[in-house]
Amino acid sequence: MARSRRRAISDIVAVVMLIIIAIAAAVLIYAWMSGLIGGVHTSNSGLYTKIEVVGASITNTSSPYYTLSATVDNIGSISATINYLAVEFATNSSVICSYPGAMSLTSPSSSPVTIPPGTTHSFSGSCT
Repeated sequence: MARSRRRAISDIVAVVMLIIIAIAAAVLIYAWMSGLIGGVHTSNSGLYTKIEVVGASITNTSSPYYTLSATVDNIGSISATINYLAVEFATNSSVICSYPGAMSLTSPSSSPVTIPPGTTHSFSGSCT
């Protein structure tokens, strides 16, 4: 009988091919997992609230009364709601007066105040 001359793949080539297949599978699994994790952990980085004080003044009309005014600009991308206002000393950050509290607002007359994005709002009032 004649022997068949077919040759089998050598052991070394088979091991190298298995290593390449294992590395390719690991890369595919990593790409799939990072895509899955990236899709689950989304952020709304485009939506933010940012208020900028564009002007402010406080005047001591007669001790212990102060008259104050402030103008704020909503430079964020969503509406900002202001529930609390405070006037602080610049040197030690102690609160002079706050709303609600010792401060009475003349404009706006009620709280909270909602400022739409891209708009400016003025506050005025007095505190004791």
